[in-house]
Amino acid sequence: MKKHDYFDFMESIKNSMADEYERIQKKVLEDPGTAGDQGEENWRSLLTNWLPANYPIVTKGRILNDKGVTSPQVDILVLHPSYPLHLRDKKLYFAGGVVAAFECKLTLKKEHIKKAFENSVIIKKMLPSRIGNPYDELHQLPFFGLLAHSYLWKKNRADSQRKLFDYISEYETMYCGHPRELLDIICIADLGAYSLSKSVCIGPHASEHIKGMFKEYDVEQGVETCYFGHTERPDSDYDSRGDVLGTLVFETTTAMAYEDQSLRHFADYLAGVGVYGGIGRPVFWNSSALSEQVLKRLTTEGYTEPYKHDTWPKWVETF
Repeated sequence: MKKHDYFDFMESIKNSMADEYERIQKKVLEDPGTAGDQGEENWRSLLTNWLPANYPIVTKGRILNDKGVTSPQVDILVLHPSYPLHLRDKKLYFAGGVVAAFECKLTLKKEHIKKAFENSVIIKKMLPSRIGNPYDELHQLPFFGLLAHSYLWKKNRADSQRKLFDYISEYETMYCGHPRELLDIICIADLGAYSLSKSVCIGPHASEHIKGMFKEYDVEQGVETCYFGHTERPDSDYDSRGDVLGTLVFETTTAMAYEDQSLRHFADYLAGVGVYGGIGRPVFWNSSALSEQVLKRLTTEGYTEPYKHDTWPKWVETF
């Protein structure tokens, strides 16, 4: 079966970014600031061209909440279409108008991953946490990611993957006290995209599949988070061309579509053009990650059957 043209586009962009990385690397020692800006521009161009066209994308700013607290500087910010024109170049962006944010690195290092998890907690706390259903309680705007052209610890592909999962495992709970505070995605153009999935196992109505997944790790109930790696595997029979950047665009668009119904038709389309599966290492959180009212409803009424009545349900077991 021929792969969808979407992935051909993504593969072409990835190849262009690889060429840009080689060009920028030749100048990085003599002018690291400009080199970093050029790498950032590659990502800004990708997001501008592939995220919903009415969402402004700006660079190098801090997020400001309603208490006057500012975040660390973020390389790329995606703003809501309603964000006031007068404020779009002020470099202090009101938290209520920031939909997504990304840190960008040319060559990813271990310390960058640590810092991204630390910054994720700060950025996710810029807005009040939401209550009322599992999705809202486990997710927090802005969608926050770490993007890189390449990475420092290059070995063979399998060893490089394991090393990245080691780094994620080391830092994902070092700063984060709740699943909603976690980094949403790590995308390394020449290695893989690692997107965060969340599953809920509460009460007697949980599916046998979810119960079995939790029992495999000797956990009875709670919330599971897992970074699934979507990688390009040239040694496999599966055609993985374009999966890395394709996953980045899909995951970001999906997160935006949960907040903006007008984006859901296109997000559903992207979900249908390819397989976004992967492997990962789960982390389990206590059921107190969810509010008492949500826990009570899950225990008494259970979950919404996925996509039977609502294609974007917030009461399902897995997001």
